[in-house]
Amino acid sequence: MFIRKWPVSGAVKGKLVLVHGLGEHSGRYEEIGNYLSRRGFRVYATDVEGHGMDVSLYGAAKSFKKMINRVKELTFMAEAEAPDVPIFLMGHSLGGLISIRLLELESKLFRAGIISSPPVKSYREELGSLYHGFFALSFVVPFLRLSNRIDVSEISNDEKTNRYYELDPMVHDRISLKFFFEIEKHIDLAWKEIEKIRHPVLFTYGSEDSVVSTEAILEFYENLKTDKKLITFPGSKHEPFRDREHKEVFFSEVLKFLLSLL
Repeated sequence: MFIRKWPVSGAVKGKLVLVHGLGEHSGRYEEIGNYLSRRGFRVYATDVEGHGMDVSLYGAAKSFKKMINRVKELTFMAEAEAPDVPIFLMGHSLGGLISIRLLELESKLFRAGIISSPPVKSYREELGSLYHGFFALSFVVPFLRLSNRIDVSEISNDEKTNRYYELDPMVHDRISLKFFFEIEKHIDLAWKEIEKIRHPVLFTYGSEDSVVSTEAILEFYENLKTDKKLITFPGSKHEPFRDREHKEVFFSEVLKFLLSLL
């Protein structure tokens, strides 16, 4: 398993396991990793199956559960280093859904969760009859890879970030039929098991995000029965933490949330 760490030079206040999104990789989180490590939080990340430094075919992850288990394995490794220090979980986009499922399934592993722009709305209605056609096809050619339809211009308001995203050789737009329906299954499970989330959570999203449904994020948040905080970034797209006008606020709010739980 590929592991990326942002070490702390002094005393470790806490540890953060960071989960990247669909079609990207952990290397895109250098900025927030450095920001938190300089402030006493040791940050850990990996590339989940079918992404980044993982050896699998891009976009052809075999199961969502394998992604969950990889993040669990990383968490166990983080726990072994300074075992008395609390561990926090943070995920963006697909990583946000992975993090939601981990908070539901592995409640004892984490002190709290930070969920950024998660996909929590099924594509059933949007795709209509095509949904059922693709579902049947997923049993015939499960690893047929299609475009994930993410528009590069909708990543952030920062043109430089979007250009780097487009040119990054470890960023891809592929998703297999099998994995698409794995995501769909776990979106359903996230809603079904929402009452299992008892951790403090911080939810964030950009008001102009067209990659995921902001209405569904808000509805999911409102259904949580736990200590929670929601931050909406006006005018921001899928990655508010890339925008020059929102980056510092995003980072400082994450830090404030972590420090409040030590």
